[in-house]
Amino acid sequence: MDLGLFLGLLEKACLVIIIFYLLTCTRLFDLIAIKKLNSTAQLAIAIIFGLLAIYGSYSGIYTSGAIANIRNIAPMIAGFIGGPWAGLGAGVIGGVHRFFLGGNTDLACALGTMLSGLGAGLMYKLLKGEIGIWK
Repeated sequence: MDLGLFLGLLEKACLVIIIFYLLTCTRLFDLIAIKKLNSTAQLAIAIIFGLLAIYGSYSGIYTSGAIANIRNIAPMIAGFIGGPWAGLGAGVIGGVHRFFLGGNTDLACALGTMLSGLGAGLMYKLLKGEIGIWK
């Protein structure tokens, strides 16, 4: 594995981590912590992390004929903290954007982004919101 590629992607992922940290200082995070998310809070999570998925598309690093990026991290975080609707919403935002960027893998990348958010949200439901480092 190329250490430069790893460090480059880690640098890009740090922005997502910083946004998540700033989110912990809001009322929205209080709702996340007590697991009392209403539809407005889930929509806010979907939009915030959907925009971060778009950032992930543009922050890619060219390597070996492909572009490595962090697009799927944001919908997965949305799903893990907000459930399937928030994860799918963020995935749809990032996935539709990726589809319209075009290219040979546009449909596959778009579906992958949507499914990553939905999959994380389903894990949230399966584990009854008890997502932690040991789970």
